[in-house]
Amino acid sequence: MSSMSVGTSHALTSTSPSSESAAAALWPQPDAAFTRADTSSREQQLILRVRQLEEHIEHLQYALEHRPTIEHAIGMIMILMPCTESVAVAALKHVSQTTNRKLRDVAALITTATGTGQPVPHDVATALNDVLPARS
Repeated sequence: MSSMSVGTSHALTSTSPSSESAAAALWPQPDAAFTRADTSSREQQLILRVRQLEEHIEHLQYALEHRPTIEHAIGMIMILMPCTESVAVAALKHVSQTTNRKLRDVAALITTATGTGQPVPHDVATALNDVLPARS
């Protein structure tokens, strides 16, 4: 029976890391309020950073989604109006700015029109003609 009491006594007096952390949670130290304020501020900073990274990821995914259309439009401009890639990119940007349309929308108009044999809208055609070299 004495071995049981020793075992019980030992179990009650021993302090494991988990029992110490449980005790600390129940009875915080005097500077715990300061630590909580620091943690709260740090948590807010981390939440803000996570939101920024999520927005950045969303932007990159969006860009990757529309990049093929833009690249196709650049290639089509290069073929239809013999010019270099840099001239085709500049032309696409110029059309976007001149017509007040997003670059991806201009690219979609060009690829759709070229693929279907339909003309591009007049303002897009005019802006393209302003910057592209005349066809030979």
